[in-house]
Formats: sequence, C-alpha cells, structure tokens
Amino acid sequence: MKRIFTTVHLCLLAITAMLMMSCEKEKLSGVLAKETAANVKLSVENRIDIGSGENFTLNNDELIIPVTINLSGASGTAFNVQATSNLDTIATLVGSGTLPAGTIALAEQTFNFPPVIDFAYGIKSTTFNLAVSRSFVERNHSKLLALAIKISAPSKGNAIEANKNAIIVVINAAEAIAAEDVHYISFASAGSPYLVPNGTNYAIGTQDLTIPLNLALAGLAGSDFTVDVVPNDALVTALINNGTLKNTVVLSSGSYALTNPKVKFAPNENSAKLELTARISELLKNTKKKVAIGLLLRNPSKFQLDETKKA
Repeated sequence: MKRIFTTVHLCLLAITAMLMMSCEKEKLSGVLAKETAANVKLSVENRIDIGSGENFTLNNDELIIPVTINLSGASGTAFNVQATSNLDTIATLVGSGTLPAGTIALAEQTFNFPPVIDFAYGIKSTTFNLAVSRSFVERNHSKLLALAIKISAPSKGNAIEANKNAIIVVINAAEAIAAEDVHYISFASAGSPYLVPNGTNYAIGTQDLTIPLNLALAGLAGSDFTVDVVPNDALVTALINNGTLKNTVVLSSGSYALTNPKVKFAPNENSAKLELTARISELLKNTKKKVAIGLLLRNPSKFQLDETKKA
C-alpha cells in the first residue's frame, strides 16, 4: 500500500512540474511578443559643405569629416547598414547644375570610410568618419571636391526613408586648408643654376666627384614620404639653347649616378638629402667648357611638387 501511495505521489509531482513549466513558457512567450522591437527608418542629410566651418578636423595626413545617420526613433535592437561611394554621381550633378561647374569627384584611393555602419540598441543616430587624403585636397587647392555616399540594406527589418539614402559631401579646398599651410616639395637650390665648386658643396674621390643636394618641404612636416629624382637632360639643353647657360655642354644621364633616386623625407623633417656622383674622367673630357646636369622631381608619395622649383 505504501509503495502504491509513493508511486501516485511521484506521478502527481511530475504532472505539477509539467504544468508549471507550461505556464512559464506561456508567460515568456507573452513577454517576448510584447518586447518585439518596432522597426526604424534611417536617413542622412542631402549635403554637407566643408570649408570655413568647424564640421571637420585636419591633421597632417587627412581631412576627417563626421557623417551622421539619423533614425526615426530609438533602435529596438542592434543592427547595421551598408555604406558605398558613388563617384559617377558627381559628374551627373555638375551636368545638371546642382553642383557648380568645375567641381571634381574625389579620386579612387584618396578617401575611406567603413563599409558597414553599426547601430547599438536604444540609440537615435550614429556617426562614422569619412577620411580624405590631405595630399589630394592640397593638389586641388583651387577646386571644389565632392563625393556621394549611399546607405543601403539595413538589417533586421529596418528601412531607409524615401529620398534620404544618399549624402553629397562638398569640400571647398581653399577654405578647408589655408594657402600658407599647403605643402610643397622642391629642390632647396632651385630657381637658378647650382654652381659647383661653391665653397664645400662637393667632394673629390679617386675616381668620382660627389655632389650633395638638398630637397625642401614647405609646410608643417609630419609622417615620412618619398619623392623620385630623375635625369632631366632636356632642361639643360633648353637653357643652353636660350642662352641662359653659355659655353656649357650637357653631362648625359649615363655619365653620372644618383645614389638615392627615391629620396625619403624622415618623419617631422622639412629637408632631405640627395647625392649625385659623376666620373671625373667624364668631366675631364670637357675641360674648356662648363658641364651641366639636369634633374627633375616627380611622383611624391604625399603632398605636391612646387612647379617652379621641381627642376
């Protein structure tokens, strides 16, 4: 009899536990149904103008522009949205008169921003950074520069407000960077022939004459960069032909060598050195005339060349 009672008791306990679990599931299901997050709509401003205002920051490498995506309400859950650039849009907007004539699109590889923008739970907006190459802005200092950024495919059922899916960023380069802050790379001695000998600006070895040359950077120095130096025989020929250089012959590029044709400006340095070596035997072939060597700067990895002092 006791065994039967125990069995019945255990069965009742099991049934009671099952009923309690069922009730808890029903309660949890109800709570989840009530907690289902309402979807939100995303939007961006149609245009941001960058110039004399304070809606950007500038360092030695980049111009950084914060771009904000707004939500129609607080996000009920974490989600994300895709962000892409559209360079072709700029030409279309210029053609239609929406942007002024002469506005140019930012070039590929001169800007970056996150391809996926994340939204945390409970926020009404989020901001990401568009970083634009300072060198590109400086090289186009007299122009308006523009980029179109489009948002698409928000996750978890959220949507984008009609006609609010793209923003045009317009940069007035001359206002964003003051003229005196633009960086220029040049030969320190450019503008007139560099004469050798001149004091101690050369060294004579057993076979070679070595001439050190200085390169200069105008503007505040920052991270390192390089610039190429190449022969420029045409420059010397032109100066001989127009009478600037008298009783002078060109020392062809095959008669001398540049020890560091890719010159590196070290971090935070406004000068760098180039070294040229010429065979003494080649120079002695023209004992009754002056010998001239032409050089040209090109392909800086950063900033721009001073057009009046790059040769």
